[in-house]
Amino acid sequence: SHSFGIFKIQLNSKVIGLLAPALKVKPFHAFELDNVEYASVREGIDFAIEVIQSNPKLQQFYWGNNPIESMGGANRLVNAIISHPSIDKITLENCFGENVDAYDVLCSLLASSKQFSHIDLETNNVRTGGRTEIPDFLATNPPLETLLLANNHLDDNDAVMFASALRKNTYLRRLHLGQNDITETGRVALR
Repeated sequence: SHSFGIFKIQLNSKVIGLLAPALKVKPFHAFELDNVEYASVREGIDFAIEVIQSNPKLQQFYWGNNPIESMGGANRLVNAIISHPSIDKITLENCFGENVDAYDVLCSLLASSKQFSHIDLETNNVRTGGRTEIPDFLATNPPLETLLLANNHLDDNDAVMFASALRKNTYLRRLHLGQNDITETGRVALR
């Protein structure tokens, strides 16, 4: 399968103006934007959304190390992903600033009617505050195969609830929870 990625580069408005139309209705299945510097965050999000919406065969979207500083921007990007007909693998890694509640973003993905096979929200300050949407979702046995939440702020209470939910889940193959606030208590529950 074909992929198109842009890595470690500065994209100004002129280049985006050339790239966006050139990437319309292309046969690639994966679109990656990693460590890209835009004139503005909004312009970067608009570019990503334009490419997502104009490529119905897209299956994977990767946005990493590109800061999103507002909940509005995060929601616009997530809504484009949720409403896409075939994206089922999503990575939003190390991108949400302090004004973005990454847990709410994750809940939006889980609450959508979309059936994802891969969700990665590593390094985003995800904290549940005792809320249970993630384990509640996992307990419904969705077709999600990979959930990557390493390097966040999940705790022992979260780990215990995840462990309980996993007893009812037959699809999940990979769950990354390393570098969270989980101690031996949580690790024992997960084992």
